[in-house]
Amino acid sequence: MKTEPKLVPPVLFTLGHSLKRMVAGNQRLKRRASPKVPPALAESRTKINPIKERDR
Repeated sequence: MKTEPKLVPPVLFTLGHSLKRMVAGNQRLKRRASPKVPPALAESRTKINPIKERDR
């Protein structure tokens, strides 16, 4: 199957544009879904304490 060279740039442009919109939409959804937590508390939730992990 041979690809028409004239079709490649528009297809790549469309794919890139779609990807940008999906990423922007995903970021927007994450911002809406995340609860309003103070930055210090949010940081402590994401860090794993290695001492507690070893004791388990």
